[in-house]
Amino acid sequence: MISLPILEKDTVESEATCSWDSSIHSLSALNRATNNGERIYAIIRVVVRLSQPVAVDLILRKRICINVYKKPSFTERLMKKIVGGESLFGTGVYYDLVGHIPKATLDMEDRETLAMMAARHTSTNEDDFDEKRQRPSPSSSSKMQSNYIEAYTKSIQAVEW
Repeated sequence: MISLPILEKDTVESEATCSWDSSIHSLSALNRATNNGERIYAIIRVVVRLSQPVAVDLILRKRICINVYKKPSFTERLMKKIVGGESLFGTGVYYDLVGHIPKATLDMEDRETLAMMAARHTSTNEDDFDEKRQRPSPSSSSKMQSNYIEAYTKSIQAVEW
């Protein structure tokens, strides 16, 4: 990996701008003229040092693909000025860091139990109960079943984005 110099940084927005210089490495395959329409694949690796709650380095990786286009001719530049349009001379990679893990992802066992209980109460009818046990009324049984299903559904929805 090659460390790139940071051109500018903003601590309020937590962003930094780095420049790519193709001459900083010694590989002839990378330090050459690129043909029109050729694609370049690269991996961007960013190291973020966290200090709270524990000092740790967080390594973020992103695979990118860059399309190379030929430099526009004089007539193409003239047409672009007349018609309008703006050329893109830079690119960016954005990382969205989540500050916490949703609580529902921490209780997988509880979700599995809720799913089994919801499935069991859905498929159970009154004939499955032991005669010595007291049978629940149909209204309380369906209420219990809907409570398990609702709890399971809420735990699943808390994880989905």
